[in-house]
Amino acid sequence: MAKILLESGGIMWKNAIYLFSSILIASLVILISGRYLDGISGSYLGEQKQRLEVQTEYQTELEKVQAGNVYEKLVNKKEISVLIIGDDIAQGGLETEDEKKWYNLLAKRIKEEYGADLTCKNIATPGGTAFDGWIDYITDRERQEYDLVFLCFGANDEREMNFNQKVFGAIVEGLIRNIKKAKASTEIITIIENSIRSQSYVDTLKQVSEYYEITYADIIKAFIDSRLPFNDITEDGRKPNEQGYSIYVNTIFDLIKSNINSKREPGFDGKKPLLYEESNAFENGKITTEFLTIQGFYNSVVAFDKIFMKSSHSNDSITYEVSNSHMLGVTLMAGPNCGIVDIYLNNRLIQTYDCYAPYEALRHVLISDNIGMGTHKIRIEVSSIKNAKASNSNVYIHGIITN
Repeated sequence: MAKILLESGGIMWKNAIYLFSSILIASLVILISGRYLDGISGSYLGEQKQRLEVQTEYQTELEKVQAGNVYEKLVNKKEISVLIIGDDIAQGGLETEDEKKWYNLLAKRIKEEYGADLTCKNIATPGGTAFDGWIDYITDRERQEYDLVFLCFGANDEREMNFNQKVFGAIVEGLIRNIKKAKASTEIITIIENSIRSQSYVDTLKQVSEYYEITYADIIKAFIDSRLPFNDITEDGRKPNEQGYSIYVNTIFDLIKSNINSKREPGFDGKKPLLYEESNAFENGKITTEFLTIQGFYNSVVAFDKIFMKSSHSNDSITYEVSNSHMLGVTLMAGPNCGIVDIYLNNRLIQTYDCYAPYEALRHVLISDNIGMGTHKIRIEVSSIKNAKASNSNVYIHGIITN
């Protein structure tokens, strides 16, 4: 019996030792395998992390290029969005073929030099003023953030504003600040067009540009430096011909190239004080079509994406009511068959405006940059006289412009 127990005990010890050894070997295998796998996993994760860092760095650089200013985009061959605001000179000539317009020729030069494409939107108006450009920009339903904006005004402002360069400067400042508030890095280039006759207007453009650290293309100087007779580079002593526009293109291209070489970085300090106190009136604006009373006018024409009320009878009128607006203007249509309007503020005649033009065009007419707070009535009336060049006395009114 004792022998049997002894033998059984020996077998049990052998089984225990065998079991312990198996567990020990299995544990060692698991431990070694785990360390091996951890090494592979760590190496794999390290490689993945490195790849992710490289990819993130690439995406960051790409975002920087895409979000960069116009000059960074140009040297990186990225598409440039361009807006042109101004008059008929900025428009490039009514009868000029598209491919020969100055901004398309400029786009071609830039493509050849830098490999970048320019997408241009032109909202310039024949006969347009800074006030036209300001309200057209403010009320543009398709307005976006632009890389580059050209401003080209002055010649028509001399006539429309009776040489009041202070109001002209305030409007230009209001326009610049609105553009920069939309996107601080937007580059603005002021074009000092060849047709400006008043040195005070030239000085005003330069002063506003320099105050906001905006570069300008002085076409008057470029025309003089060309040593060519004005009759050889203009159609009528004012509007540039094909050779004249080539001077525009060369001057603007050289300015852009110089800005690239100097690594110019456009910006905007929104806290900067106004250069002109009057610019407060041009911080914002809207066109109102709701009238108070109407006499003789009726819905007539849809043009320039707007509905115009029409009359050609003397003393027919539309009256509007304005409350708490700094400035006041009216939106009309000009053309070869258009007459003259008398504009009354609170029953007092304050302006007479001739709507005649050799071509149909949208007109935004500034009536006052400071009408005073409170409620006012404005009446626009068909005049009993007309321009001798006009074929009729038609008056087309869209609405009034207020803050």
